Amino acid sequence: MNEQGFLALVKKHGHYGSKGEANRAAHAVFGTIKGWLSPTASNEIRQALTRDASQLWQYAPVACGGGLREVSGSGETTIRSAHFILKVQQLGKYRSSVEARRATCSVFSAVARSLKEDPGRSLGQVFPPEIMGACRVSNSWAA
Repeated sequence: MNEQGFLALVKKHGHYGSKGEANRAAHAVFGTIKGWLSPTASNEIRQALTRDASQLWQYAPVACGGGLREVSGSGETTIRSAHFILKVQQLGKYRSSVEARRATCSVFSAVARSLKEDPGRSLGQVFPPEIMGACRVSNSWAA
């Protein structure tokens, strides 16, 4: 699968009208993750991704501010997931957290479907658990 094939998966899972919208989602999600990770960890993830996703990862802008900080009033996974969605919303310039969650889950679903191994196991090794919680909390993981 090439980069266009990966974007087609994002487009399909996000119900987007164009590959441009899918590209925006991939850049917002990957850039948010990259902003949270060290350069070494980011490079390890890029190498673990399939070739098509790896190319998008490499050129995604890095979200400013990095780090997923606590937001009072929730459990740790919910806190980090909510903050992750907020970062995707900011980087992708989405109008709402619903749009950012849609972007996140469509990208995670495309990554899951582009892997040859069991997605749950593979993604757990590629993405930190608190980031994977962003889609689990939304009840649309692998939808």
